[in-house]
Amino acid sequence: MCGAVAGAKEFIIKLREARITFGGTMDPHASWLLLRGLKTLAIRVERQNENALRVAEFLEKHRLVKRVHYPFLNSHPNFTLAQTQMSGGGGLLSFEIHGGAEEARHFVESLNLFSLAGSFRGVESLATIPALTSHAMLSQEDKLKTGVTNRLIRLAVGVEHADDLISDLKHAFECLATEDHEAAAARV
Repeated sequence: MCGAVAGAKEFIIKLREARITFGGTMDPHASWLLLRGLKTLAIRVERQNENALRVAEFLEKHRLVKRVHYPFLNSHPNFTLAQTQMSGGGGLLSFEIHGGAEEARHFVESLNLFSLAGSFRGVESLATIPALTSHAMLSQEDKLKTGVTNRLIRLAVGVEHADDLISDLKHAFECLATEDHEAAAARV
């Protein structure tokens, strides 16, 4: 983990003292890896933005998807604002499938290229169900207040080829449909 801190002089002095006490200094190898990775960061972020937009557009058109949350989709309520503030929509998006928890679980377990993981760790694409991972400790009421339903799936889109990512999603939707989950999804 690495970062920069900015703030009032008094805050920085306190933080520096805490850093000395607790450590928090990167070892030389980790620092070298960070510097090496920064050289390709712009290219990787650009690719993730492009891939995430293509994935979001695919999902938005799929009949088993209820809603897609991605700021660079025309349908997003803050699309115009996002266009003025950002050069890309980012690599993170979420979508809600028709159905419930069982359909969401079956969908993510049918993915092959997307890894099931709760943290966003690198250039690989990941999938998770926030209601079962990052938001699991919240009450059902608090989950619903923040829009986290049992059918919400979050994707961290990586740098793989967008066509491969979309093919993987198509495969998961086919698995969902062929196992008679489509009928259950239509009832919800």
